[in-house]
Amino acid sequence: MDGTVKLIHKYCQRCTTCALTVLQFLAGDQVIVESLVKSPYQATRKAFSYMLRSSLSALHPTVVGDRGAEVAQLYYANLITVVRHLARAWELVARTTRAWTEYFGLLADLVDLGVEEARLVLDEDFIEYCAELIHVHFIEKHDFRADVKLKQRYAAYL
Repeated sequence: MDGTVKLIHKYCQRCTTCALTVLQFLAGDQVIVESLVKSPYQATRKAFSYMLRSSLSALHPTVVGDRGAEVAQLYYANLITVVRHLARAWELVARTTRAWTEYFGLLADLVDLGVEEARLVLDEDFIEYCAELIHVHFIEKHDFRADVKLKQRYAAYL
């Protein structure tokens, strides 16, 4: 699988159409959730995360450089879809820890791409979710009811 993923990365870096094709595939219904969150295989999660990063990083200069309005429109439409799929998968990520490394790494990389990408991540409340996850580690035994609910929500991380 590594060889195939590296080949896809290479094509994404050289060909805008290839990068867009990969992005459109990954934005498809349940592809991100099944491959990045639900997969029990770390190699699969890493591969799909890497392919998404490759396609986005390859397309970003074209979109920012204003070299293609059609590419920019497709980029943002698919990026919005991907971010929404990631947001819907949060509850699953909260219950199982196995996908956290790839999932959080991908969120961090999306924010690093640019202002629009960061805005999309912020709009889906990811910062609040991550703050909750950090906060749950500092909750004392006799805290409020809301804190108990947080502990239950993120029990897998405690």
